[in-house]
Amino acid sequence: MSVGVSGRWVFRGGGPPAEGESATVAVVVPVIANPVFGAFVKSARGEGWHRRQTVVLADTDLNPDREREVIAHLRDRVDGPIVCSPRLEAVELLDVCGRPPVVLVNRETAGADCVITDAAHGMRQTIEYLAALGHRRIAHVQGARRSWSNGHRVELIRAETERSSLELELLGRQAETVAGGTAAAASVMASGASAVITHNDPMALGVIAGARALGLRVPDDLSVVGVDGIPFAEVSQPSPTSIAVPMAEAGALSLDLLGQVLAGERSTPRLLRLATQLIVRGSSGPATHHTSRRATAADRPMKDAVMTTDAAPGDPSGHIADRRLTVVVADSNLAPPRTEFEAALPAGTPVRWPDVRDDAAVTAALADADVLVSGQCTAAMAAAAPRLRLVHAAGAGTERIDTAALAPGTLVADTFHHENSMAEDAISAAILPRRGFLRRHAARRRPGVAGEGCPPSS
Repeated sequence: MSVGVSGRWVFRGGGPPAEGESATVAVVVPVIANPVFGAFVKSARGEGWHRRQTVVLADTDLNPDREREVIAHLRDRVDGPIVCSPRLEAVELLDVCGRPPVVLVNRETAGADCVITDAAHGMRQTIEYLAALGHRRIAHVQGARRSWSNGHRVELIRAETERSSLELELLGRQAETVAGGTAAAASVMASGASAVITHNDPMALGVIAGARALGLRVPDDLSVVGVDGIPFAEVSQPSPTSIAVPMAEAGALSLDLLGQVLAGERSTPRLLRLATQLIVRGSSGPATHHTSRRATAADRPMKDAVMTTDAAPGDPSGHIADRRLTVVVADSNLAPPRTEFEAALPAGTPVRWPDVRDDAAVTAALADADVLVSGQCTAAMAAAAPRLRLVHAAGAGTERIDTAALAPGTLVADTFHHENSMAEDAISAAILPRRGFLRRHAARRRPGVAGEGCPPSS
């Protein structure tokens, strides 16, 4: 653990609790359902009990507006807040927190105690490990745009892959959940990478599930590495290799730092960096260099390939082998470039364009559909498509996709799920050799939304 100095406290009023009084501390986390934050909270509460402090817990649900409101509500009701993995920018965050003391976890800035779970050591171990296993192309699935940890990890991955002379495919931002990882699996496959590092462990579990749904074997075809080292991940099959993050230690240290200031033991903010460690489990192995489905066994050009599947009806876990994928486009906004859309598919791919105003025609077309391109998928549409493997909203948003009605394992994607799009369209991995086709045409109908050629937001 390294210790640094980042400015000096400047009290704007108030002060430590009077002698004999018990301090009240607010612990603010982005989402308590994530086990890594659960470990942080448990450790913080334990340290609070040892110090006879009252610990108040608040969950911001990964929402910066809610984070702002929660902190503003608590700042005059507690003796000091601890804000873990904040989404607000540092300047605004300190302003909302008001008078010191305040402790920030996984956010580095002057004027506050900061505890950083530094992924540098663990990331270097991970890249060296993957390189030693023969991996030459690494993909990375990013987390939220407002996450300081996400930007920090991206910088580390870029530096380490360059140092090891590896190719890096930086994919788009996803929800930091299992569902976010599942949605990213097709983009990972389309990238041609033999290994992927996800922003956290839940996303790694999602990528593993999504890869299976697309017919990939983990780790035989694809190695998956997460970040956090959450304990329950060990029971999954395969259990994800992960960069363990010492969040429990961070929780205890945060309460200790805050307690020192409240007790008047010091007035100079400190910066603590906690090291991370690679934990090798079952989701990683030697590279086989056969991850991408964009090449057939005979390495034919994709234009001449036939995209097929041997999955049983309603079973999304099969892989490409025995029959052609059938595509149904039930979206009037994609009707004009019909010729270009079909030209982008592997030769001979069946494509149906039912009249979206005719419910019976749409239902009939869905009977043997594997892929649906549409801004909506109702329960009735899902019931009419027992073979459905992928729904792509084509930039219309997923609000009108009834995910509860879809068969387990069915992938759902949208070109503009986030500001900078989903990196590579999920549909591209399943059926489109020319990635970005939907992005171009969705951008035409949704002006002002980042499309192909726009840099990802930071």
